[in-house]
Amino acid sequence: MIPWKDVYAALSKVFTLAQETQKNKADIKGVGEKVDTLSEEVQVLHQKTNELALAFQRVFYETQRLRDEMQHLREDNQRLREDAQRREADSTRERENLLLRLENQLLRFERRLPPPRPDDEAEG
Repeated sequence: MIPWKDVYAALSKVFTLAQETQKNKADIKGVGEKVDTLSEEVQVLHQKTNELALAFQRVFYETQRLRDEMQHLREDNQRLREDAQRREADSTRERENLLLRLENQLLRFERRLPPPRPDDEAEG
């Protein structure tokens, strides 16, 4: 005799397993779709991270370029200050030389003048 109770239990188990298998397949499909969605999001984030890294790199290079330019401007400014000081010193020396030449010419001219007359000394 066929134990119908065992057959019913086995069929019930097969039916339950079939339902669970269908549910698991649906869950797996849903997880696969989530993985695909997350994978796309990761790719987008990776792209944005690369863009951000490039932007930081450009900022770094621009900062370095500006720092170098500022250094060159400081050096140029220092050279200009030194040149101005040198020109000022040269100008001062030139004025002193002109004054000394003028004084020298006056002294030479005074030596060429005849001695003062005694009448001029009494008046003066």
